[in-house]
Amino acid sequence: MALFAQFQNIQVIGHAGRNDGVTGQVEALEPDVTLLDCYLIHIPGYVLSADIIEQGSATHVMALAPAVDPVHMKRMLAAGVTGYVIKQILLKM
Repeated sequence: MALFAQFQNIQVIGHAGRNDGVTGQVEALEPDVTLLDCYLIHIPGYVLSADIIEQGSATHVMALAPAVDPVHMKRMLAAGVTGYVIKQILLKM
């Protein structure tokens, strides 16, 4: 979340450390954008994305992934996400 603190026009209104309760938060908070990790523990990101979109939310679901993964990208886009964002991972050796 610290990444978004540097942008004055972005306000973080919710955060879920686990995938349970995400659809409820989206419904309650009505965010403009939901940034959703592709790799979740108990449910695939594309399934959760489809659930959010199917509940009729006006939020734009953006998929977040550590790398380009054509299989996951296709699944997320087929689920109806607005876009696919690659997160940068820096490794210290």
